[in-house]
Amino acid sequence: MLQTFKANLKGNQLEWLDDQPISMFDKPRSVYVVLLEESQIDQFEQAKDSQSNKKTLAALKEIETGGGKVFENVEELFKDLDD
Repeated sequence: MLQTFKANLKGNQLEWLDDQPISMFDKPRSVYVVLLEESQIDQFEQAKDSQSNKKTLAALKEIETGGGKVFENVEELFKDLDD
């Protein structure tokens, strides 16, 4: 699963703005860096927020229709909301 983290590129170094990727045993990780124009940043943020909202709504709908099994798979429902 792809994860997205905000950062500024200064020279050849990334400066993390919000959440930082969790280092997994300090081994190298492959990354793709997408350079956004100022006009694209708001668009990108809105798309990310919209995706998160859709996942939240789907989880709430499942809880609403779950009957007696409401909390059976809560961790699965919300695993992507920590991004």
